[in-house]
Amino acid sequence: MPKRFQMIKQNFLKVFTGSKSQRSRTIECATFVNTNMDFAVAKLYIQKYFDENARNQSMEMIVNIRNTFIDIVQQSSWMDPISKSKAIEKYNFNSSLMSNDLIILRLKMKKNVQMLREPVDPREWVVAPTIIDATYTPEYNRITFAAGVLQMPAYHKDAPK
Repeated sequence: MPKRFQMIKQNFLKVFTGSKSQRSRTIECATFVNTNMDFAVAKLYIQKYFDENARNQSMEMIVNIRNTFIDIVQQSSWMDPISKSKAIEKYNFNSSLMSNDLIILRLKMKKNVQMLREPVDPREWVVAPTIIDATYTPEYNRITFAAGVLQMPAYHKDAPK
């Protein structure tokens, strides 16, 4: 990008995100590729490094987390039966993709509308598959393990469950 456009972009980012310095070209290019082609990059990474058994074990772990949550809710003494039922209902999606998608879209739209009057949080970001992190996304009621996190030291297939 010509220097004058870089300066316009930098001034915009300074106002919009509070960034005070321009990132190196290497970082800029890597971020561009990872942002715009994150799943293509992830596919290459997964083909080379990802253990399919790790995925299966992480899915089992998520089922265990969900079941433990439901057990805790059912055994709680501070919730009435209606609240328990609603909490469990919110934690379990059904098998209908269309129904789940509509639930997610409604929750996401509500959040997005609420965000219209809020200041921009420059620290907020979405995890790409190549990022070494795990996240919980409330609007999707989803725990996400990026492929990169399923390796040492964060994960080991033989570690205690």
